[in-house]
Amino acid sequence: MSTTKPQELMEMLAKLDEHRKDPPVEVQRRYQRFVVRGEAKLEPIDEMELEHPIPILLRDISRGGVGFLSNQFLEPCTMWRVRFATKDYVIGSQPIIIRFCRAVQSDLYLVGGQAVIEPYILGMLGVPANQLRHEDMCTFSDHDVSNFVPPGKLEED
Repeated sequence: MSTTKPQELMEMLAKLDEHRKDPPVEVQRRYQRFVVRGEAKLEPIDEMELEHPIPILLRDISRGGVGFLSNQFLEPCTMWRVRFATKDYVIGSQPIIIRFCRAVQSDLYLVGGQAVIEPYILGMLGVPANQLRHEDMCTFSDHDVSNFVPPGKLEED
């Protein structure tokens, strides 16, 4: 996934979990999050071309989305497909839209993705193709993207 060793990644996840704060009542999450540890792969849904999927390390998951570590910066409002695997066997996949991506060290990013409906399903149900552009579907409030930190700018602990 990166030049960071697996044990260091697990320690980074543990450190991030220690600093997790419960959001104020007015922004409580709709679904309970479950801490998970495991590897998955990330593939673009849109016209971006990747030769190989991006390996990610899962942090938490809920009915509404997934949190993970990535060695690549992922632009908020882009759509991806997470392929969940166990023992190198894909057990399922979920399209997501990137809600935030913040650096936790120089080559490692904490990413949050919200579960979305596959664009082709929306098209099959009659949503006009010209309304399926990702930027049109990505209307986050200021709170939603407040965790955005550009690549190369690390947050202070």
